[in-house]
Amino acid sequence: MPAPEDAPDTGSVRDDLVEHMRQKAEVLNSSVGRAVQSLLAEIDRDRPLVPVVQERVFQPRENVFQLILERGVERGEVRSGRLSPLVAELGPAMLVQRFLSDSAPVPDDYLVSVVDELIMPIVRR
Repeated sequence: MPAPEDAPDTGSVRDDLVEHMRQKAEVLNSSVGRAVQSLLAEIDRDRPLVPVVQERVFQPRENVFQLILERGVERGEVRSGRLSPLVAELGPAMLVQRFLSDSAPVPDDYLVSVVDELIMPIVRR
């Protein structure tokens, strides 16, 4: 998964969000993603591996959407009052839901639709 220091910075919040979703989808659509999918299906929530995966893989990357949206606020593209943890989770949650529920690779047009039809209408100035 893309790390925070790899967050796109194109100068456009919409383009940054789409590119970040593409980076995440590229990993999920790869053999690594399929391995993660299998691992997640097998993990029992009481096992010690769950907190390790959460701490080392998911938590460091959770704030990338928030970072991109905050940059958008600084550039005047995003209304600051519209930022919240829920809004920052929307794109990644939709991607992971699609990834876990469909065995086919997550298509690019789906990623663009999530950004253009869900996220941007919420945060746009």
